[in-house]
Amino acid sequence: MSIISILKSKRLWISIIILIGIFLLRHSPYLITAGILLLGGFYNPKTLRPFKNYRFWIVILLLVIIVPIFTGSQDQSILGISYSSERLSKTLLMALRGMSVFILFQVLTTNLEHQKVQTLFSKMGITRFDTIYTLSKETLPRVKSILGTRYTQFRDNWHRRHSPNHLMNFMIYLFSDFIHLADHLDETSQDKKKVKPEDFLKSTVLESKPALIIVTGDPGAGKTPWLESLVQLLLVGGHKVDGLISKKIIQSDEKWHHEILHISTGEKRPLNTMDKINTQIKAGKFYFYPETIEWGCERLISAKSSEWLVQDEVGLLEFEKKGFFPALKQIAADFSGYFVIVIRSNLMEQLEEFLVNNFSPIDSWPRHIIWL
Repeated sequence: MSIISILKSKRLWISIIILIGIFLLRHSPYLITAGILLLGGFYNPKTLRPFKNYRFWIVILLLVIIVPIFTGSQDQSILGISYSSERLSKTLLMALRGMSVFILFQVLTTNLEHQKVQTLFSKMGITRFDTIYTLSKETLPRVKSILGTRYTQFRDNWHRRHSPNHLMNFMIYLFSDFIHLADHLDETSQDKKKVKPEDFLKSTVLESKPALIIVTGDPGAGKTPWLESLVQLLLVGGHKVDGLISKKIIQSDEKWHHEILHISTGEKRPLNTMDKINTQIKAGKFYFYPETIEWGCERLISAKSSEWLVQDEVGLLEFEKKGFFPALKQIAADFSGYFVIVIRSNLMEQLEEFLVNNFSPIDSWPRHIIWL
């Protein structure tokens, strides 16, 4: 992505306007906030989706109300509850500024193909962009889950008895949950240290086979490049390797598709498309070509005699017993080598049950997990 194309980006100029609005927010907070919301929605309606969730507003209202009630000089009252008008004005401004910053973040990240800008950030000296992006993708769903769970508990307690203690407990529990989340992320980051393909092959864990090797990580974590490096090292070492590798082909910021590569022959076939086609095989925003699925299954089955067999990736289609599931079923029955699969990290929790229910032979194999 060149500097010229970035300067021509509507995303950039809208972000700059929003940033200016955030600095000027104090002069006319309500008017500027409304303008920022309209600007974000005009750029991409998806940026406003979180505002449609009532839980978003519950958290903001709680924060705005609690501070004036429990801090500052109590110079006003409503329904018999004293509060600080000065602190209320400040917390309202903070809430409006927070909403504006959130919209700026939405504009910058919604539908962002971060692989395309990672190289640019690296040239600018920001080498941790990918790590920060991946961490945010992992953390935000957990934060959302914590807020949803604690709010449900608070709502049920509040319905039974309108007590200020429930409100205080809600904030205390949230604080405690976020501390535990930070500790958990720190522990998992220690456990999930990247292992290079060459280091993995040198390790002593690959002594018994058949064995299952799972390469997992978030979208954009580098699973396919890691797999390609592994395959190259194996081929150079004289090992018999076969299977399928899935490549992401970017057409634009809004559109991309995947093609699969047959390792032993180098033949490529388009796997899916975002364009609507005559097919019953669909997952998310993608329509899959039935003839490619059939072709891929045949190639996987014919590669069962390989020492190393690769499937990139096992996803939602396979979990629904579609896609390459029939080929995986046959491989599980009599494969005797190293079976390498790629799977997204958000499916890892379901993998165990998936293997037990459908591939009992594989479930008993030695298992090696590569976290990226």
